[in-house]
Amino acid sequence: MTDRRSNESPKLSLWHRFVNKAIRFLVRTLLVPWFLPKVIGHRKPTVPGKAILFANHHHMCDPIFITLFYKTDRLSFVAKKELYRIPCVQTILDAFHSIKLDRQVTDMHAAKSILKALRMDRIVGLFMQGTRVAADDITSAEPKEVLLYYAIRHRIPVILVGITPNYRLFGRPRFAFSDTLLMTMKNKSKLTPDEQTSIGHEVMRQIYQLGGLSYEPDGMDEHRAVFEREIEVRPYLEAYNGGAI
Repeated sequence: MTDRRSNESPKLSLWHRFVNKAIRFLVRTLLVPWFLPKVIGHRKPTVPGKAILFANHHHMCDPIFITLFYKTDRLSFVAKKELYRIPCVQTILDAFHSIKLDRQVTDMHAAKSILKALRMDRIVGLFMQGTRVAADDITSAEPKEVLLYYAIRHRIPVILVGITPNYRLFGRPRFAFSDTLLMTMKNKSKLTPDEQTSIGHEVMRQIYQLGGLSYEPDGMDEHRAVFEREIEVRPYLEAYNGGAI
């Protein structure tokens, strides 16, 4: 399938297009030779249309490399609002269609921006735990399952990215991209808050498994059981070609 952009997708200014290309060039010539990252899995959208990309997060380079390796110009990462206070960084974020998020409050503006991006057939990228976590303490932050649950209820495809955070000279951090997946509820029209929490933990476990890390918070067996009981997962391309979307 071809990757297309919605006709409603916002256009970058000439300056922002230049910044976008310049940053990509600098990452390829400076960061890639330094870290020698490895990429496996599907590196571009399987089908046209909106999607949500979920990943684990350990280093400031995580969104940089995901944006570089995932071959589409429709990806918009959610970024904390503090970064927008830095003039040069704000320009870079704007050049990549980033979405501003205030992590300290319930940010309705960010929610509206995310929904607007999805309506424009963009791919929204975010880190499910909402913050960077240490690789040796990956259960220190709870997954934020709100957008995952929205994707499940509204049949929005999801992409999981597992990052192995070997960020050192020639460390070869690894970025493993899953198939584009469709997650739907098997038996219900909605889930209880506890079930949503369990599903968030299980998807977080799957993300870390892609990255070769073991995610085992308290109650993980129950979380997996809830996920297997309530959620059906299949390749999105299969459902798309079968007319089930």
